[in-house]
Amino acid sequence: MSDPELAFHILAVLDDDPQYGRDIPFEIAKRRDGPVPRASDVDALLRTLDDGAFTNSTIRFGKRLYEIAPRGSAYLAWFAERIGA
Repeated sequence: MSDPELAFHILAVLDDDPQYGRDIPFEIAKRRDGPVPRASDVDALLRTLDDGAFTNSTIRFGKRLYEIAPRGSAYLAWFAERIGA
């Protein structure tokens, strides 16, 4: 899966509900009915999305919880329109 495609799936998962980072690969796999993306790929992209203000993250119960930010919602809508999703 390419980085833009993985970013789309991450943001789509977060658009529904905030998620802990370690749960996101499994949510993506459930939605795609396919293999679980590598956790290292998801983690690296989550850090990039967080740095770029596409997501917000907080520490809860010792784990990082991610949620979509307004900029991420706008990107998700734009990307979905481009691919016809």
